[in-house]
Amino acid sequence: MKNTSRQKYGTDQNIKNTNNDPIFQTAQVGLEAFKMQVPDGFYELTLHFAELISDKEKIELAYNLDSNSEKEDLNSDRVFDVLINGKVILENFNLAKDYGTEKAVSIKIKQLIENKEGVTISFKAIKGEPILNAVELRKVY
Repeated sequence: MKNTSRQKYGTDQNIKNTNNDPIFQTAQVGLEAFKMQVPDGFYELTLHFAELISDKEKIELAYNLDSNSEKEDLNSDRVFDVLINGKVILENFNLAKDYGTEKAVSIKIKQLIENKEGVTISFKAIKGEPILNAVELRKVY
């Protein structure tokens, strides 16, 4: 939204590498964990990511002079680890560096769930704040 003091964590831009733009046009920012209680079984988990803060948006955020907004560090990258039930799945994950901005990235993980533990997706910030655009879980058997 233009002319507001709110930082943008969504975009109306075309997201490359997908026909499902709405899935990738908003993101949860700064999350630490996401828990799903599911029955034991074998699952396919798909994590959907897109870095929405391009260099252009970083400059706009830097010049957002409203006192209620937090200033985005122009020199920082978003780097984080992703763990599934305590096991590192993505290490030093940097969307902007590895894939670019405003590009859909979907990562599929096969996961056996036992002992009624469910699925816990944890995010460990290394630099900046972790993000997640969407999560998809499908029971295989």
